[in-house]
Amino acid sequence: MCNWLANLWGDRRGGIAIEAAILLPIFALALAGSMEVGRALSQAATIEKGLRAGALYAAGHEAPLSVAVIAETKNIVRTLQPVGGTPVLSGWESPAASVEVTTRSFALGADTLTVVHIGASVPYQPLVPALVAFAGFADTLITLSHEQVIIGQ
Repeated sequence: MCNWLANLWGDRRGGIAIEAAILLPIFALALAGSMEVGRALSQAATIEKGLRAGALYAAGHEAPLSVAVIAETKNIVRTLQPVGGTPVLSGWESPAASVEVTTRSFALGADTLTVVHIGASVPYQPLVPALVAFAGFADTLITLSHEQVIIGQ
């Protein structure tokens, strides 16, 4: 009996399989996590692109911005088109998504500059919702803003 137990204790076959069984879930979790981070960065870049386009559009109009220009600016941020259309991200269809367009004035020496400020909040749309919920980021909003000096004056 002791000889069998000693042989079992000294047997090194199958060690690689045990190591793989331990490490494979860790590597899979790290891979899925890095994919989610990449998706969040991609969504943030898409939102920033819309914010930049909307700010440049609004900056080409005279201050104060009209209701129509503000509505077109919001459409550009969401769809990249002034008339609206299909949102560039599915998160824009959520009731939690929002776009705010405001203007501010700043004194620069003897001149006064008017700046358009656009802020957006969009819910993050994960690849694997269960993984994101497990990590505690289920209701994450991507919130960004952009400012541009109004040149339409």
